[in-house]
Amino acid sequence: MPAPSSSSRFVTAVPWTWLVTMVVATVLSLGTYACVQQVLRSGANDPQVQLAEDTATRLAAGEEPGAVVPAGHVDLARSLAPWVAVTRVGGGVLAAGGQLAGRAPNPPAGVLACAAREGGNRVTWQPSPGVRIALVVEPVPGHRDLVVLAGRSLREVEARVGRIGRMCLLAWAAAMGAVVGAWGLAARGRRPAQAA
Repeated sequence: MPAPSSSSRFVTAVPWTWLVTMVVATVLSLGTYACVQQVLRSGANDPQVQLAEDTATRLAAGEEPGAVVPAGHVDLARSLAPWVAVTRVGGGVLAAGGQLAGRAPNPPAGVLACAAREGGNRVTWQPSPGVRIALVVEPVPGHRDLVVLAGRSLREVEARVGRIGRMCLLAWAAAMGAVVGAWGLAARGRRPAQAA
């Protein structure tokens, strides 16, 4: 019968407590990253929620799209500033405070239809490579064919998420190193003393 390999001897020699500790450390690292990522990403919607709701309220009160959208054009590819647009559910931008490559933002029709049907929509929209937008779409009360778009770049948020991911990875690696080191010390301590 062939002798067991060094890897199989290592697996059978590691106590279950160390394996459980490794699994728990891994789950905690992944869970921490997932929670922080979700908090940061959902928090990126907060300014747009206010902008979209306030703009929809003004439109519902009878103001014109051109009057409720702030003057100027935010460059979606470069600026971190929030922007607002008013569009029809079936397509057709009525007023926009943001532009990408000289054009008004125009998300997929399904995003707009879902907002009109469900009473709102919040998505991550990538209109072009390297441009990711936290987009809030709000229907206008009393105007079934109108929705308000409010968005802003996710560049800084995603940079923070990346830093958090690296920190979680380093913490996980340190925990794994500590577990393996502690197991090694414990294994050495259990070896019988050799005769002189």
